[in-house]
Amino acid sequence: MSTTKPRLSVTLDQDSYDVLTILSELQQRPLSAVVRYVLSLCTPSLQRLVDELGTLAYVERTTTAELQSVLNGSMLKTFI
Repeated sequence: MSTTKPRLSVTLDQDSYDVLTILSELQQRPLSAVVRYVLSLCTPSLQRLVDELGTLAYVERTTTAELQSVLNGSMLKTFI
């Protein structure tokens, strides 16, 4: 069966695999459907994490650039 959705191969630890397999059996759903569902529940939290990390990276880059600018300006004044 062909799909247009992205595919991913994942290696799980035994405990995770066991829990997901049991859940799959209890819900009478394919293991892949259970994994997709569990990941979909995590996606909003992961998106917030990505947004926050992106913001922190931006702040770090701009702060570093501003600090370098200030230091370069101070160095020039020292030599003038």
